[in-house]
Amino acid sequence: MIDSVFKNAVNWMSVANTFIQFVASVAAIATIIYLYICDYRPIIKLLKPLGITNRLIFMSVFHCRKNPRKHIRVFCEYMLIKSEGHYRTKRWWGKSYQNFLAFFNDSDRDNFIIEIDNCTYILDDEISERIDQYFNYFDSKYNRKIFKISSIVPISFCSSIKFSQGFLSPNFLLTGLMSSYKNNWENLIKKYISLSCSLSADDSNYSSGLYYTFAWLLWGPSFKIKNQENHFKLCQYAFGDENNSINVILNNDNDELWNAINNHLNGLLCSLTCKLYKANKYVDFYREKFNPTNAYFTNKVSEEETTFLLESTSYRMRNDYKASNYYCTAYVWIMFEEQLSNNRYFSPQNTVTFFEHANIANHTNYNFCIDSLISKCFLYFDGIFSDPSCNKKFTLSLTMNEFIENQFKDKFKLKIADDSDLSKKYKNSLLLKKKHSESVILNAFDQVFLGEDNMYEIVEVKLNDAKSLTMLGEFYMSIYINSFRDINERECLDNMLNYLKKSNDDLNNNYYYHILIIKKQGEVVGGIIFDYFITSNSGVIEFICVKSGRESEGIGTILYNKSIEYLMADAKASHKNLDYIFCETEKKETLKNGASENYLYFWSKLGFRRAQFRYIQPAIDIDKESVDTLDLVLLSINPINNTDSILFDKLQCFIYDYAKYAMNIEQPDKNPYIKEMGRNVESKGISLTKII
Repeated sequence: MIDSVFKNAVNWMSVANTFIQFVASVAAIATIIYLYICDYRPIIKLLKPLGITNRLIFMSVFHCRKNPRKHIRVFCEYMLIKSEGHYRTKRWWGKSYQNFLAFFNDSDRDNFIIEIDNCTYILDDEISERIDQYFNYFDSKYNRKIFKISSIVPISFCSSIKFSQGFLSPNFLLTGLMSSYKNNWENLIKKYISLSCSLSADDSNYSSGLYYTFAWLLWGPSFKIKNQENHFKLCQYAFGDENNSINVILNNDNDELWNAINNHLNGLLCSLTCKLYKANKYVDFYREKFNPTNAYFTNKVSEEETTFLLESTSYRMRNDYKASNYYCTAYVWIMFEEQLSNNRYFSPQNTVTFFEHANIANHTNYNFCIDSLISKCFLYFDGIFSDPSCNKKFTLSLTMNEFIENQFKDKFKLKIADDSDLSKKYKNSLLLKKKHSESVILNAFDQVFLGEDNMYEIVEVKLNDAKSLTMLGEFYMSIYINSFRDINERECLDNMLNYLKKSNDDLNNNYYYHILIIKKQGEVVGGIIFDYFITSNSGVIEFICVKSGRESEGIGTILYNKSIEYLMADAKASHKNLDYIFCETEKKETLKNGASENYLYFWSKLGFRRAQFRYIQPAIDIDKESVDTLDLVLLSINPINNTDSILFDKLQCFIYDYAKYAMNIEQPDKNPYIKEMGRNVESKGISLTKII
């Protein structure tokens, strides 16, 4: 009996032990699966291709167990940076893991800071690609939730990065030919030959001038962005050369650092501690914080899919021997455009750009190279203006910064101080008053030199040009009508032609009316209509229409950039600097389909802002009704304008012009819809807010 009870007890204990082992095994397996799926899946995804061993994966997960959501990210960031994105050996991983443990134990758990010597450690293609993979991984909706990353703010590294040294300057690196042509010298030379043969083929000065511009643009020069005060600032942090640089954002908490780099001639040597962000996500989120007049530069950053930027959190200025003997090279440059009788608009092909390769970190060398640059300019023009038969004229177009421009102007005054024939030639043939803004100039360079925009043909519709009128008809029937399903918003073709005739017949030039059609390989793919009004000194883009299915090809941007060039030229012809550009957009709540969100984003990224008042579009024809589903958005072009509001008088002046010249309303002040808009405004200033 006792033996039986004992055997039963043993059996039950065996069963219980087996059950406990089974539960423990299931729990262990479940734990492993959970860790594999949730916690160290990013390590597998991001670090396994770089050679991390399975043993180190489990060790790192165990070490980060107290706060895995944060510490796993820190581990991945540390190893990505230290590996520089390259595959590493088992021995390297073992040593680096020990270094990580020391780093982890010595760090403030609320503020991990990874230290590296300079920015070149994260500029290599390999590390850039790995960092991009990091952002894409953690930016997914699922992983943001798993790792408790805010779904609102742009994705960034969990750790900060401290750079021991670098030269910080208020500059922006422009896209170079080598980058645009992917180091394809064959295509680059073809481009040079095609441009040099297209104009003034018998003019040796033309081809030499074009060469200077090509050489200047070859690697990508830098430009000091203007009017960044009271906004987020876009700067350049470089090591050794401007092409070894990364974009740095100084937010409104960094005024001390901004003043420091502007108090020096062109920047300063400093160490920076920064947060690392995906560039396009950051710019899109904080777009309203940047000056909208600098949209060209912020869009350049935003449109680069695989790049990242830094946001400075702290800095330390270097004042030692190294700071006064530092090395960081960049082009110092100055650009002129030859004034031809038919070039009302800026033409990069007609430019000559002089440059010197200066050490901008050394004030003595920087100033010496600027003096050399200016001497080179005068040597070139001496040769041209000394020829009695030469009637060429040039305009100063753009310089790297205002310091160089002012230095040139001071030397120019000395050049024209006497009454010699050469001085007189300089006075009459070298004009210092700029005709075009930097965004117009740089967009023109993008279109001619850098992109595929040469595949497109832009034609301005003229009443005496049957070919352009045929293109307008094709555009109207195949693209325009489909873009405006609401008949009350749709202009008839006859009215377009009447407005064109009215503009041509206006001897006082009260307004200019333009229609541009764009073709690619013989096919009409889009069009734009825009006006300039002299009274309000404003432009309006009535619409941009692109053929269905081709909205993501950049056609709208090409048309927009060309319209800006025209509008600024119209204002210049009236001896003014353009104030505002307006446009009507659908209200977000009345959009008819999801794709239209992209259309609002298009205007938002260009820097346009919505005027906060109830806008009503008056009836555009006798058989049509008013439209109250539109917003009036605008872009401030003149840097002296307030970017947060617009005076009602200024806005009303534009609305009167728009109604009179683009809607045939002869007495706008008596129109009931325009009067109602006025009654809706309760203050002298109308606030401007983001579109989306």
